[in-house]
Amino acid sequence: MAHPAFARLDVIELDHNQLGPEAGAILARAPRLPLRIFLNGNRLGDAGARALAEAPAAARVVDLLLQDNAITDEGAHALVGESSQLVPTISRLCLHDNALGVAAARDCTEKLGPRFCYAAPL
Repeated sequence: MAHPAFARLDVIELDHNQLGPEAGAILARAPRLPLRIFLNGNRLGDAGARALAEAPAAARVVDLLLQDNAITDEGAHALVGESSQLVPTISRLCLHDNALGVAAARDCTEKLGPRFCYAAPL
């Protein structure tokens, strides 16, 4: 993420590349994150979600789409928890098709209201 061009990006769309949790950790080290991050279908898991949520630069993110990423309650709580940088500024957090329990989905809804979107996998 040290390339100067990355700091100028407003949108990054890397859907369905099976990047794994490391992608969250790599993005978390960026001094500036894009406004809109689309990482659907990348197997980020809880570790990748936590890394993104706690990144200092996450405070500028307005759209974070993490559909189908093997995120569980732990990752959902990290995305909206006390150490999350996302909660104040996020306009949309999408966690469709992840394995969230009722309590985690409720917690996200309580913290984000209509800014949170989730539908359980069929």
